[in-house]
Amino acid sequence: MKKSDKFISGLTIDKPALFFPWSVTEGEISALLNGYEYQKITEHYYTMAVTVFDNLYHGRLGLHFNAEGKLSVLELFKPDRDYSDDKTVFDMFKKEQKMLESYLGKPSKSASIFHTLALTKFGRNSRGFIWNFKNVKVIHNVWERFGLEEHLEIIIK
Repeated sequence: MKKSDKFISGLTIDKPALFFPWSVTEGEISALLNGYEYQKITEHYYTMAVTVFDNLYHGRLGLHFNAEGKLSVLELFKPDRDYSDDKTVFDMFKKEQKMLESYLGKPSKSASIFHTLALTKFGRNSRGFIWNFKNVKVIHNVWERFGLEEHLEIIIK
């Protein structure tokens, strides 16, 4: 089985040992996470500490549900990272990109990083990457929110 085949029906969490089907609803999330430590941040948004991608990525998982209660976006992030130095952000981005490619394979396409500051500081060759799978799209880029920040999200189609 190709590693990308794991994305057909959901996301495998290595630690804690869980599986999030793309079809999970907000109403089912409490039962799925019963016994695990997680936080309900706002209505329709939950987070928890996870290890994913064959134990290669350690951070937090954000689960976003739409108004109908369907899982719409998963985001992976590292809240303890220091994003104050732009060069460090791009160095971390490159390291994480190598990890993602080792797990997901080569991206389907590259896209511009979605903010002008990165393009100004790092040139027009600054890119983000997109993987298109049957049920999801994975986007890895750098964006400007409170300064530059690495961004990794899985969008349910």
